[in-house]
This record gives sequence, C-alpha cells and structure tokens, in this order.
Amino acid sequence: MFEELIDKHPILVVPFVGTLLALVSFILSISSGWNSLASKYKVKNWKSNAKWRFQTMKANAVDYSNCVTFGADSENIYLSVIFFVRLFHPPLAIPYSNVKLSPHEKSSLVIVQFDNVDGKFILPKKLSYKLVMASNGKLKINNT
Repeated sequence: MFEELIDKHPILVVPFVGTLLALVSFILSISSGWNSLASKYKVKNWKSNAKWRFQTMKANAVDYSNCVTFGADSENIYLSVIFFVRLFHPPLAIPYSNVKLSPHEKSSLVIVQFDNVDGKFILPKKLSYKLVMASNGKLKINNT
C-alpha cells in the first residue's frame, strides 16, 4: 500500500521524510534533556575560541554519537548538534559556574551535571580534559 502511494505520488516522500526528521529530533530533545538545557542556556551566536566537532555525548538515554560540536572560551561551554537534528536542539552556552564534572565508574568517561537540570550527561574523558584546559582553571573534574 505504501509503495503504491509512493509510485503514484513520489513528491509525498519529501514532506514525509521532513516530518519524520522533525518528530525524531523532538523526541530526542525531550528524552535527552536538551530542551531543559535550552530553556536556560540557548544562544544564537557562538564566541568560542576552541571547537571540537563530531564529538560523542550520552544525555540520559540518548547517545549523540559523533554529532555534537563542543566549544569553550573563558566563560562558557558551548554545545551544538549536527544540522539535521538541530530543529529542537538550539545551540547552548552554559557558564562554567553551572557545570560540575565528576568521574564515572568507567575510567574513560566523565559525568557532567548542570545546575537546575535533571539528568545524567556523559562525555569521554579526553574531551572533558580539553574543556578543562580551555576553561583556564574555571572548570575541574571533582573526585567527590
């Protein structure tokens, strides 16, 4: 039935795929906690001195594999996702004062907690060290 519809009206594929991408982006934003972060830390323009593209992050139950860009300057951590899921994932600028890093039980990972946002965000330790270095001492991995 679906194949017949596509054969008769191939132009319907475009709005179907667009709607599907929007729905997936919306569900990922809600289940990952990105929408909660966006309500507090949404930003239009990045001022980041350092950027690391195609990074991986786990946000609650959602794995953002090789699709997150992280940035850092003397005041903020910046986060952005790849263009095709950006619809419900606006770029973020999160002040270091609202970020806490702590070790994960797996030694190659670091847990990130943001003030007033529920959830567990996990980064590779190597990326975490880059963010710590770019913060000029304002961000540390706590052992507590």
